[in-house]
Amino acid sequence: MSREGKKQFFLTPLQVSVLATLLLLAILTVVAMTSLKLYGRYDTTVTRRYSLSEQTLSVLENIHREVRALGFFTPAHPHEEKTVELLKQISDATKYFTFEIINPEKNPGRTRKYGKIVSGTLVLESGERWEKVLKPNENTILSAVIRITGDEERGIYFTVGHGEQSLDDTAESGLAKAMNALGSLAFDASPVNLLKLENVPEDADVVVISGPTKDFFVDELDNLYAYIEKGGSLLIMMDPDHLPELEQFCQRFGIHLGRGVIIDKSKKITGSDFLMTLVDQYSNHDITGEIDSVSIFPLSRSVQVSGVRREGITLFPLVRTSDESWIETDVFNLFNNGICRFDELEDERGPHTIAVACEVEGVSEDMQNKVGRIIVFGDSDFVQNTYFDQGANGDLFMNSVLWLSREKDIIASPPVVHEFYPIILTKPQLQLLFWLAVILLPLLSLFIGIFVIRKIR
Repeated sequence: MSREGKKQFFLTPLQVSVLATLLLLAILTVVAMTSLKLYGRYDTTVTRRYSLSEQTLSVLENIHREVRALGFFTPAHPHEEKTVELLKQISDATKYFTFEIINPEKNPGRTRKYGKIVSGTLVLESGERWEKVLKPNENTILSAVIRITGDEERGIYFTVGHGEQSLDDTAESGLAKAMNALGSLAFDASPVNLLKLENVPEDADVVVISGPTKDFFVDELDNLYAYIEKGGSLLIMMDPDHLPELEQFCQRFGIHLGRGVIIDKSKKITGSDFLMTLVDQYSNHDITGEIDSVSIFPLSRSVQVSGVRREGITLFPLVRTSDESWIETDVFNLFNNGICRFDELEDERGPHTIAVACEVEGVSEDMQNKVGRIIVFGDSDFVQNTYFDQGANGDLFMNSVLWLSREKDIIASPPVVHEFYPIILTKPQLQLLFWLAVILLPLLSLFIGIFVIRKIR
């Protein structure tokens, strides 16, 4: 066949441009569709600001009821974008959560069921139960999800009448932040005076003794002992005050509260005195196994595991100080004169345990085996408003309450309130920073300057 018989096709520049454009659009379409199915993100912030907390993910993994969120936002509402992003993260984490954004001005019929609705309100529904969230964030949404999907609120009682810390006090020494954290997980916190009751309230999932300054009466402790034997749970946070009856009560379970104050100068926090103990050693327990940051105990005593205890009691040390710590027994000179030095004859070198968990096998009234639980901390200040958000303090408290209430599935790092985060430096870190910033860097600049001047000359 001659060359004249072959047909040759040529594309004009315009046709080439059109085909190239169509090919590019096809590639972009495929990439876009693939990215929608293979969507992913990675949060590089230290505080995981743009990620759901481990506790939220744990709660979402354990809900098996449909939850629908209705966000009522008028156009250009300042918080709509942030709320929608949060709702999308939650819906991506579980198939049981869906959401919808509604303009209340254009859909008044959708708002009538929920009463008065202002722009920015979020309504969460599950079956016949629903709840309004006026200020949507991870904490408030998590709290509402737990309440509308759970069977009922859990009762937690704080003892009063012995100089304990105030529950609703927003001052530095109060427990308002701890109460907010408990409320976010559907705990109903209430004060209880055991002197006015014959028994611990029947709906008490957990009883808390927080920082007493006066001792308990024998009848109160007998009621608590019977409560533990029937499968109850007790959290004791006790400072270095000498309270013989309460100490003897702990001894009945093989938990010995040491005398004196723990000192650890090797892990002293910058800007604080040596009574502020920094702890980063935890045991592999449900309460502390996932904690990977430091805890701060402003004034602590040791909580020791005793070898003398009845059968059926199991003890778990939770938090431990460093080898360089010791128990300062001369508290008079410590508090009055500020004198603090290790005495080999009087003081005991570390490490020392600050918190112990305990399981107690008992028998209930219907003769069924019950396991009571106790946790004893050698400090109560670590849950105060001043320290609750510092390090792992809040995690320690909340994980302890969840373990005591048998809520193992949601023990994890809770949602973080993103406020001011102070930099905590130990003494060795402060010394290193001093040598680098004050000595080495200026000297390096000086030597470079001298070198440059000599080169120029």
